[in-house]
Amino acid sequence: MLGKSSMERRAVVAAIVASVLGGCQAPVSGLETVGVVDAEREVVRMETRDAAHFRSGMQTYLMSLYTITDALSRNDRSGVARGASASGMSAVNDVSLVKALSMPPQFVLLAADTHERFDALAAAAAAGSTRSDLLTQLSNIVANCTACHAAYRLEQR
Repeated sequence: MLGKSSMERRAVVAAIVASVLGGCQAPVSGLETVGVVDAEREVVRMETRDAAHFRSGMQTYLMSLYTITDALSRNDRSGVARGASASGMSAVNDVSLVKALSMPPQFVLLAADTHERFDALAAAAAAGSTRSDLLTQLSNIVANCTACHAAYRLEQR
């Protein structure tokens, strides 16, 4: 992929991941998986450095959620767009295909879906969607976060 633009590399990586994971994909289900008991959560093993990077990404999610809810309370759509964009697909530009393929497929799909939902929220806010529509999209993002934390737990190697 040398010599290709960042956008082209992302498109190629997305196509490869979709092709590889497509056969083992169940629908991403948001809150439908929340009933999982803590002891039953699937372990996602990562090297210490990768785990720290991943946790940093979750902190970015939290900052985005704060920025979005604060902006919504003030009816500030540009603030919503700014907060949501910080956790969109651009936030995973530095995740390698090899690392993504080493993780549970549903975990990767749920993470990608969450980043895409942040991008969709940013676009909807920029387009002037109603506060109600933006809150519905935000609720779906939080449902993904809740489902992921109910289904998976991080373990450092």
